[in-house]
Amino acid sequence: MSTDEPCRPERVKTLADIAAHEAVKNVFTLFGVDVEDQTSVNCFRSDLVYARKMRRASEKVGIAMIWAIVGGAVVVVGTIFVTGFKRWLGIDS
Repeated sequence: MSTDEPCRPERVKTLADIAAHEAVKNVFTLFGVDVEDQTSVNCFRSDLVYARKMRRASEKVGIAMIWAIVGGAVVVVGTIFVTGFKRWLGIDS
């Protein structure tokens, strides 16, 4: 495209599509994915699905650990409270 040639919208769109395709191809190449090879793309996709499942599982484990710590703290505080209350009443177990 020369400088004196008018910028037609269809020409601009074609150039933008080509540039976008090349940019995406370069980014995926940095990730080690050959976008021309469907096997490579499918492998990358399955890796992303696996990573999503692992992230969700780790979030659930993290929440379970927090609830376990809170539950343990409640048991400890409850035991201390009951023991102190029994001593105050003069009841020995």
